[in-house]
Amino acid sequence: MRLDELGEFGFLGRIWPRLRGPDSGVVLGSGDDAAVLAFGEGAYLLVSTDAMVEGRHFRREWLTPEQIGYRAGAAALSDLAAMGGRARGLLASAALPPEMAAEEAEALMEGLDSAASAAGCCLVGGDLTASPGLIFLDVVVVGETVRYWPRSGAQAGEAVLLTGDVGRSAAGLAWLEAGRGMESLPEALRERFLTPQPAFDMVEAVHPLGVVTSAIDISDGLLGDLRHVAEASGVQLSIEADRIPIAEETRVVADRLGLDPMALALGSGEEYEIAFTVPADAVGRVLAAVGEAGARAVTVIGRARAGQGVVVEGAEGLKEGYDHFSRRS
Repeated sequence: MRLDELGEFGFLGRIWPRLRGPDSGVVLGSGDDAAVLAFGEGAYLLVSTDAMVEGRHFRREWLTPEQIGYRAGAAALSDLAAMGGRARGLLASAALPPEMAAEEAEALMEGLDSAASAAGCCLVGGDLTASPGLIFLDVVVVGETVRYWPRSGAQAGEAVLLTGDVGRSAAGLAWLEAGRGMESLPEALRERFLTPQPAFDMVEAVHPLGVVTSAIDISDGLLGDLRHVAEASGVQLSIEADRIPIAEETRVVADRLGLDPMALALGSGEEYEIAFTVPADAVGRVLAAVGEAGARAVTVIGRARAGQGVVVEGAEGLKEGYDHFSRRS
């Protein structure tokens, strides 16, 4: 069977059970945004990795080398935020074409370091090799927390919340693919596309409350990633389409391109926002903490209940999310 027939998650489900060796100190392995390792009394080490391939995740005609590096770093760091962690370091392995200008390679590394700096850490090492012609980046991030947020903790009756708004990245990509050009893209969408900001501001505000029961980085699309939470937690997530926050700029671009803004919101990848659950009686405290900290907005978009999967009231039949191998993505 080919990978594009099996799909990303089908392949992982097939191979991972055969790879489990001794797991001394492993609290949580594959299947979440980051691995969780015991790290002293009452502390956990978080480790995650993300790869980016030219032509699949980015195009050099759209992005400067520094922007490519920044986006790769932000993508990996967002996984630490989704686990309720604080970033401590970033390592990057890069395969670069030999004919690439040294100044461009330096700018790419500076972009990685800028993403790390924005998250409160730094680039601490990595590896460099030659590629046959395309840029390939693999970023490993390390963080820590005293209380991690898994995908598997949602319970019936809890509220589902979402940071920021969704659909901007997909709208920006559609705009560029239509040949409209980066400079004509509305500034709010251009900023999200070029310099995404992991939701560490929400983590700093909400983590001390100790109320988050599950969380996930929605980099593969809101609907698809919510399905992972529902499956891991053994609940159904009921989402109200009219509560999903969509920026006005996203709606404008969708209208100009003849696209459905709700389809963009539900299926958009590379958003790096966080969907999470808390007990219903904790919602007020969460919203107050976010407001007092001046962090990005948080919106209640639904609730968990008994059942399976995800139900989006008012937006049935739309795209599930991104799969790196599926021919449908």
